[in-house]
Amino acid sequence: MSRTGSVDVIRLIAIFAVIVIHTEPFNHSALPGSVFDAGLVINQLARFAVPCFFILSGFFWARKFGETESPLPPSRKMAQRIATLLICWSLIYLLPTNIEQVAKAGFAGIPALMHDRIAELLARPVTLLLQSTKAHLWFLVSLLWCVAISAVMLELKLRSGLIALALILFTVGLMGGAYADTPIGFHIHFNFREGPFFGLVFFVTGYVLQRIGPRTSWLPYGLAITAAGAILQLLEIQLLHHYWASNMWHDFVAATWLYGLGVAMIGLSGTRLLDAPALSRIGPLVLGIYAIHAIFVDVLKIADERFASSFWWNCAYPVAVFLLSTLAAFVLSRYRVSRRLVT
Repeated sequence: MSRTGSVDVIRLIAIFAVIVIHTEPFNHSALPGSVFDAGLVINQLARFAVPCFFILSGFFWARKFGETESPLPPSRKMAQRIATLLICWSLIYLLPTNIEQVAKAGFAGIPALMHDRIAELLARPVTLLLQSTKAHLWFLVSLLWCVAISAVMLELKLRSGLIALALILFTVGLMGGAYADTPIGFHIHFNFREGPFFGLVFFVTGYVLQRIGPRTSWLPYGLAITAAGAILQLLEIQLLHHYWASNMWHDFVAATWLYGLGVAMIGLSGTRLLDAPALSRIGPLVLGIYAIHAIFVDVLKIADERFASSFWWNCAYPVAVFLLSTLAAFVLSRYRVSRRLVT
């Protein structure tokens, strides 16, 4: 099955969903997550994106070795690639991206802004280790955890143990996150979206899907699972809020696994419904778009603060970030020295 078909279109849809999460369109509530409004629904319906990325990453990782082959060589190569991206973009994000701050400080004040940023990061070492220098880079850190844990456990022939560990970590993540206010939950100053708690179950799901083998028959199942996951996601956050007064703005709930699984299966089915060559050609740039989009989220933040209540701006903001990020990734991909930052 070609990566440049339905999978890349799904990845493109997913990266736009990530941008929607980070631009927060129609979020006009003083306390986000306290009211079931359009902003909340849009945010939660976009939550399939990162799980889908993890599942597809696990799927294509598993394609590089067979049942009797060692997963270590391809995992080492994949980890080196992720680590290179993480280091490069971590250094880039030491530069200030807040236009208002830069305008006040002037170009001569940029070193001072960078110094303050580094001092702020060093004061939170755990956050620095799990998120690096920009919050969205947590995905790359988490992906490294997933590759390392999965490779070691499969090398030790602990496939069942890997699946069990992934489920346990996801359950712990739920108990310390969305379910923290319930009788089975607990409160701790840690975001269980990070590290292996959230990502591993999706990465391992991708591995299992690859071993089953993608089929065109997955399309109806994927559509049904996606619909069920989306409905259950919205229902779950309402029930948590109704019975335990939990904030409804969640990174993930239990139903998020179904939601991400369904969307990934649609892409992996190879359906011709997603046969869009012009869009699929952008697919290889998705990781670059993910890495760079936070710059444009910050750059346009001044306009967002001014026009936040405007309907047109709430529609235009995520679209503008997506288009600018795609254009920037495309430009970087044209030059040998910067190509590896985005592909």
